[in-house]
Amino acid sequence: MGERPEFHRPKVDGVAVDRDVRVPMRDGVHLCADVYRPEGAAQERHPVLLAVSPYQKDLAGLPAVPTYPTRETGPIEWYVQQGYVYVLADVRGTGKSDGRWEVLGATEQRDLYDLVEWAAEQPWSTGRVGMIGQSYFAMLQWLAAIQRPPHLACIAPYDASIDEYREAAFHGGIPSSGFITLWSFAVRAMHAMGPRGADGLAKLGDVDRELLEHPTDDDFWRERSAYWRMDRIDVPVFSIGNWGKHARHLRGNILGFELVTSPKRLYVEAGARPSQLNVAKALTDYESTEFHERLLLPWYDHWLRDKDSGIMTGPAVRLHVSGTDEERAFDRWPPPGVECVPYYLTPGPSDVVESLNDGGLSTTPPEGSLPSTSYHYPQAEWHVGTTLVNPSGVPNQVARILTFTSAPLDEDVMVIGPVKLVLYASSDQSDTDFIVRLTDQEPDGTPRPEGAAPPGQVLTRGWLKASHRAVDPERSTDLRPFHTHRDPQPLEPGEVYRFEVEVLPIGHVFRRGHRIRLELANGDSPMTEGIFTHFYGVKAGVDTVHHDAVSPSHLLLPVVRG
Repeated sequence: MGERPEFHRPKVDGVAVDRDVRVPMRDGVHLCADVYRPEGAAQERHPVLLAVSPYQKDLAGLPAVPTYPTRETGPIEWYVQQGYVYVLADVRGTGKSDGRWEVLGATEQRDLYDLVEWAAEQPWSTGRVGMIGQSYFAMLQWLAAIQRPPHLACIAPYDASIDEYREAAFHGGIPSSGFITLWSFAVRAMHAMGPRGADGLAKLGDVDRELLEHPTDDDFWRERSAYWRMDRIDVPVFSIGNWGKHARHLRGNILGFELVTSPKRLYVEAGARPSQLNVAKALTDYESTEFHERLLLPWYDHWLRDKDSGIMTGPAVRLHVSGTDEERAFDRWPPPGVECVPYYLTPGPSDVVESLNDGGLSTTPPEGSLPSTSYHYPQAEWHVGTTLVNPSGVPNQVARILTFTSAPLDEDVMVIGPVKLVLYASSDQSDTDFIVRLTDQEPDGTPRPEGAAPPGQVLTRGWLKASHRAVDPERSTDLRPFHTHRDPQPLEPGEVYRFEVEVLPIGHVFRRGHRIRLELANGDSPMTEGIFTHFYGVKAGVDTVHHDAVSPSHLLLPVVRG
């Protein structure tokens, strides 16, 4: 493919860069790092921020724009100007580091311990090391803290999953093909086009095959997931998530905050609208100095420099609440005083949504026997995934799926916390998928293009493969089922089962006059999910949703009163 030049960051006054520093690991392999430090301060000591990823440090000069979504370092030189040393390293087997890449594997995790301790021993270091970075950089922060390197003083994972099976590769047991395929290809292609060409590609192994060989939550995934060892984290944690990234990292940021017992803070920032822009918003937010000056610099100054920055005063949880676009603070997560309110699925009609069924949502429990709702799949009108596109090119994401929509709300409803869908369903197949979207539908009469669905904001999603329905009661809560994903059990065709679908957390106010809309199908579409689509697989049959007194399917919302 030919060589491409390295994209080093431009020179900034007052910042010296030591490039391609070889860092020895305990087994003799060397990782490669660039060290950004205050210029002319070779004999001065500074606290260290460590950033580690497979995204090649030599590409850190590329612009932090959506074209390059792995540019997730934050403003490197700005931190140096604040008096920090910033170490940017390639993980084993990537970039200029030696060895073979094992994605998030045990060796990569041990290397993090060695990197922290190496940074602490350098003549420019005070011996106090924090970690920095978004996404993969942040996932490694959880895993580094689990290793307990003595000189790691704090972490601040932004956009950081902790359960790579449930949050990345297999949502609800359904292959997350859109994200995994794109991510894997992008990492491999950027290496193949690099100076090492085929040699650089060979170090990466066959990532796609490794993922597909592990369709259940086996030891492969548990080794790579911080979730199972969060009790080992004893350093301060500032977990920062983005409501719009619920299809990738948000669950990890929130659940990670819940599980750690060390000093901690949680902040969840606003997502973008439309939702497809959330990857871009998270990237640009993290690159902005305003974001770091407001949130992260006070954190690092407190734990690495003993400054009284005020970061540890006040409530531990702060989050943006959409609908009213305000910030709320709480002492814990989920917030105190949350009431689990059931919204029951009904046959409808709502008379406002043109879908396969136009079902309803009601807080009144069903009585007696009511007709069930069935649909066959795949639908002939599924033009782009499950989205219908009319002859004028207008997409409609609900026309050929199931919807259940409430009456207009009489008052504002604040919903903050995890969400659960309890679904009574049957199939004429031995397996099927449930893919759920929760939408805030705008007031009746809101203008829309001809043929489009009633406009609204998708707030969150949930997924479950029917054969993966088993839950672990010890790890589940009233609003968050924890599926084992260890031993899939096929369905008996025609039998009604009770499924608990984990729908990811939200912080939102449904305004008076708006409607709550639940959307349900066994597939999705890149027109609604962006890169976070799922492999449809081999599915053809009829599924039935039951919603009567015996089988009361319902959506459980965490409502905050007052």
